Amino acid sequence: MTEVHFVGPSGAGKTTLILGLIALLQRDHVSVAAIKHHHGDLSPERKDSARLFATGTPTVLLAADGVLEMAVSPTLDDAKRRLPRATRLLLVEGIKEYPGAKVWVGPGCPADLPGLLAVVSGPAPAPCLHIPDRDPEAVYRQVVKPLLAAATGR
Repeated sequence: MTEVHFVGPSGAGKTTLILGLIALLQRDHVSVAAIKHHHGDLSPERKDSARLFATGTPTVLLAADGVLEMAVSPTLDDAKRRLPRATRLLLVEGIKEYPGAKVWVGPGCPADLPGLLAVVSGPAPAPCLHIPDRDPEAVYRQVVKPLLAAATGR
């Protein structure tokens, strides 16, 4: 499975860019999955789920709206194990600490970010690719397609 991390400041347009990429990938019949790193607590205080989480016991919350939350901090690898085996491309949002190919979205890209391939909508340190607009088609053509081709040897 090929993995690309989309990182950058809050509000820079990472989710919108990923949604556009997913539409393009689905159009081209590429099996794609997404993982979004959520900051903060999904359970409101004074609810039974919060009381369970407070015990420190591994607890999984299954909700009718599809929310899944664990009390013990899950890793990216834990989340990846839940994906279908046939997934060809994984788009990860908001986890810059993990190794792998990265696309920075927005201003303020650190020049020493390991795995940095491209910067979207912000200045890019050399020798990274610079994509001036949050254009999913440009990111697909210039970043995603070459990564998928390299993974299959084509």
